[in-house]
Amino acid sequence: MATSSLISAAFFIFLLHLATSVSSINFNYGTLGDNLPSSLAVANFLDTKTTIDSVKIFDVNPQILQAFTGSGISVTITSPNGDIPALTNLDSARQWVVAHIKPFHLRN
Repeated sequence: MATSSLISAAFFIFLLHLATSVSSINFNYGTLGDNLPSSLAVANFLDTKTTIDSVKIFDVNPQILQAFTGSGISVTITSPNGDIPALTNLDSARQWVVAHIKPFHLRN
């Protein structure tokens, strides 16, 4: 019984340390579902009601990118699988970023 208590205490201390050493909380933002809130509502909620400071979206959705523009929340974007072959070419990759990302990027 004493060994079990010792292990539980060590695990609790580990979790406490982990909770105090986290510097970033990320959120995967999926859009496949019914009755989802608007992108603007999600961005506003994450920005004002949570400590989440980074989101990952799974496509280049202009409405989502616009909603997070200026929010201070970092956005990671995955490219569609069909775009990957073209992104291996540097010029094509630059054009993709200019077309899909740059309109929503604000410089500090």
